[in-house]
Amino acid sequence: MPIPVSVQAKIYTVLTRNGAATHATPQVATANADARATILQALTYNLDWLSAPLAAAGPGAEAAIPPLVRSLSGLADNLDWLPTVITNYNVFVESASASFLADPPPEFLAMHAVLAKLTAAAAGK
Repeated sequence: MPIPVSVQAKIYTVLTRNGAATHATPQVATANADARATILQALTYNLDWLSAPLAAAGPGAEAAIPPLVRSLSGLADNLDWLPTVITNYNVFVESASASFLADPPPEFLAMHAVLAKLTAAAAGK
């Protein structure tokens, strides 16, 4: 199934934390104490933005969503987190409802695709 460009952008934003950078530059951050709060707010927004579609996985998966999405945040800058992300992903999948896994949202498919490529690259494939 093709993954919409908007969903690809959503995953990219979380993986790179790039969306927060557009809200305040480092120069602004040093000149304005509120800039740090703006960056943190943007990061929270990006995480919430990705978490919302995953909530359809059912009540059993609710607790697994925040650790998964937080561990994805900034993964592009620190691939040493990949084992933690994979563990969190597996916990989420194990707790997700069968109906969610049978018809997952594009955000989940995009996450799976990215993690599959990163895992294969880490394994030297």
